[in-house]
Amino acid sequence: MEQANDLRGEVDLELDGQSFVLRPSYEAVLACERQTGKSLIELAIAADNGTMGTEAAAIVVTECIRAWGRANADRAVAAVNAKRIGELLYDYGVMGVLPRVAIVLSRAASGGVTASGEPKASTTTAEILADALRASPPPPSDGDPPNSGAQPATSSGRRSKRGSK
Repeated sequence: MEQANDLRGEVDLELDGQSFVLRPSYEAVLACERQTGKSLIELAIAADNGTMGTEAAAIVVTECIRAWGRANADRAVAAVNAKRIGELLYDYGVMGVLPRVAIVLSRAASGGVTASGEPKASTTTAEILADALRASPPPPSDGDPPNSGAQPATSSGRRSKRGSK
């Protein structure tokens, strides 16, 4: 198997003498969230804190391995057996695997790669702010505050109630 590509957020993991690559694709993250009922951030924190359970760790590892297999047209890896991965994690020791899981989930959560797993161009905070300012609507030119969406008052300054004259 190939080595993990750091730029794509991938992480190497060796289990029972077999080398695997964990790829944090959008599809893998959605599958992990759906199967565990936890958000990406919750999973990343649990892995980092060492509180992620064996089943959740097996789900994350399996889905990230499958993502790598799909991206590299490797049918055998794309169809890796979740139960077998769980057993390998258990035999290895979940605590020994969680640091690698935490890294791959943190990379996914930080947004360093696109949904397909390609690296994003590095962006500075100044560039992000400049983009946000360009996307913001221009301020009012007459100095009046922007319309808050409230209904304008009637010419009499009060609204009539239904049925009143």
